[in-house]
Amino acid sequence: MTCSAPSFLFNNVRVHKLLRTGWRKCSKRLMDSNQPRSPREQILYLLKVAGPRTSSQLAESVGVTKVAIRRHLVQMEAERLLTRQDRRGATGRPPQVWELTPTAQSVFEDGHADLSVRFLHAVEQEFGLAGLGQVLDAVVRGDIERAEREAPGADVATRVAALAALRRDQGYMAEHTRDSDTGAHLLVENHCPVNAAADACDSLCDRELQFFERLLGDGVRIERTDHMQEGDRCCVYVITETRPASGVDV
Repeated sequence: MTCSAPSFLFNNVRVHKLLRTGWRKCSKRLMDSNQPRSPREQILYLLKVAGPRTSSQLAESVGVTKVAIRRHLVQMEAERLLTRQDRRGATGRPPQVWELTPTAQSVFEDGHADLSVRFLHAVEQEFGLAGLGQVLDAVVRGDIERAEREAPGADVATRVAALAALRRDQGYMAEHTRDSDTGAHLLVENHCPVNAAADACDSLCDRELQFFERLLGDGVRIERTDHMQEGDRCCVYVITETRPASGVDV
C-alpha cells in the first residue's frame, strides 16, 4: 500500500506559495549570513563547504600555525565535532584528513525550521486541526511502512534497531542500547531536527510516540523518560517487552 499526504494539500495554491516563499527566505538567509570569525568557526565552515581537509590545508586557510590548528582540531575531536581518517590512495604514509561528525551538523542553522513552522501553521489555518492531523498521520504511516520493509515480521529487538536506524536517517542521531539489568530497550535521540516545529505544534511529539507504539505493536510498553521539549539534553524512550508482539495495523 502506498501512503501519501491528502490530495487537498497539494491542490492548494496557498500552500505552494508558502513553500516558494520559505525557500527564498532560506536562500537569502544563507547568502546574507556573516562569515565565521573564530578559528573554530572557520574550521567548521571550511569542512562544511569544502569537505575533508588536512591540518596543513586548514592552517593555511584559517591563517594560523600548524601547532595552533592542531590544538583546535584535537579539542574539537574530543568534543565529537570532528573525526580524522587516513586519506586513501596516497603513496607512502597516507595523510590524515579531518571531517565533520554528525554531531557537528547540528551546529549549523537549519534553514528548513522556519519553513516547517510556517507550513504547519498554514495547514492548520486552512484545514483546521483535523486536516493537520491527517497530514501527520500520513507521515506516520509512511514511516511505519518503511520500517516494516526493513524488518518484516521481526521480533521486538530487531524492530527497535530498525526504528533507531530510521530515526538516524531522519537526523535524530538515534542510538539503540539495552539495559543489562532490566532487559529493556533504550532508544535515545540526541538531536531533534524538527525542534522549532515541535515548539509550534505540540501534537508532533505526541504523534512521534504514537508512531513508536504502532510500529512496535501491542507486546511492548513505551515510556518517554527524557524530553528535549521539556529541557532535557535528549529524548529517551524505555521500551519494555510485555508479551510477544502482535502484527502492526498500518
